[in-house]
Amino acid sequence: MRLGSTNRQADAQLIAELQRGVAGVSFDALPMPELASENLDLKAIEADFAGRRAVDERMLQSLRILVKDQGRLVPSQGSMLLYGQDRRFYFDDAWVQCGRFIGLDKSDIF
Repeated sequence: MRLGSTNRQADAQLIAELQRGVAGVSFDALPMPELASENLDLKAIEADFAGRRAVDERMLQSLRILVKDQGRLVPSQGSMLLYGQDRRFYFDDAWVQCGRFIGLDKSDIF
């Protein structure tokens, strides 16, 4: 891996991220097969979408809050970061960074 003017060996996490990028799969859309929808705070989801969208299974799949894994619906990693009842247990050092594009060509981020 090239870092500035030096070469460094890529660690396992970087290699996994590169492989996900090639496959078109983002970290937040990956399933958490050991969990179930009961691990999500449904009241928080409903509050966030109140008056805008009906919170049902179809909507949760559409937004990848729930994703299919081996024939069953489970929370995605992103949904656990946002709505997980025990999110700190699974992601104790996680932080979320957001940005918004300015203008019509999406070349500037605010």
